[in-house]
Order: sequence, then C-alpha cells, then structure tokens
Amino acid sequence: MAMALFGNRLDTLESLSIFNFRIRARTGGYVVMRTMLMVAAVAAFSLTSCATAPTTTVAIKPVAATVQNVSGKAITAINYQPCGDASGWYPLPIGSLPSGVTKTVDLPSDCVNLQAFNADGRLAGSQSGVNRKYPFTWVIR
Repeated sequence: MAMALFGNRLDTLESLSIFNFRIRARTGGYVVMRTMLMVAAVAAFSLTSCATAPTTTVAIKPVAATVQNVSGKAITAINYQPCGDASGWYPLPIGSLPSGVTKTVDLPSDCVNLQAFNADGRLAGSQSGVNRKYPFTWVIR
C-alpha cells in the first residue's frame, strides 16, 4: 500500500512520518510510534477523570454580624425576630455589650429584625431586614 501511495520514492527512504504514524518501507506495515501511545495514554487518563466522585455536603458558614456600642450606655440585651414572623422576639446570645465594645455574632436565621435594649429597658436601636448572606455592622449610637 505504501508503494502505491508514494511510488518509487519509498525505495530510497527508510521511513516516512505522516500524521504521527510512521510508514516503514522495509516492513511494509504501519507502526504506532511514541506520539500515538502518548495520545492514547492522555485519552485514557482524561476518561478516568470524568468519573463522578462522591459528593459531600459542605456547610457554608454565614457571614457574622458585628455589633458596636458607642452610645455611652451598656446594652444589656439584643433580641431578634425572623423576618415575616410576628410571633415574638428571641434573645440573641451576645450577652452584655458595654459602651465602646464591639462583638461578633452569628445570626440564627437568614433574615432577622434586631432590637437592642439599655439597662433601663429602653430601646437603644433597631434594625430591620438584616440578611446573614451579606456583611453587616450595626453601630449603636
């Protein structure tokens, strides 16, 4: 077949490379060379990397909210209410927040309304629609 394609020119050539195959005039056969073996190895490796690996659920921690008290009075309680839930307010486990102190807290729901109270029971401040997906800093003045 090689003689039919190239005529008498292969009589003087020992081998001729075409498309990563080497045609050898003396043997008359097609021999797959190193390049084709590399292509086969890469293809086999590529197919094994397509296999589906077992998936695991990774918990993504929400962005923490920062509360800073600069009011000159101690904040004794911060309460939250899930957005759209008018059933009541729940204490946020942040503890007392003296003036000049900043604390970080994880919000217990995706969206909350917040209220902060002074030691005398008066409302020191409130925030509505705080979303825990986004960074949030509340400065109580």
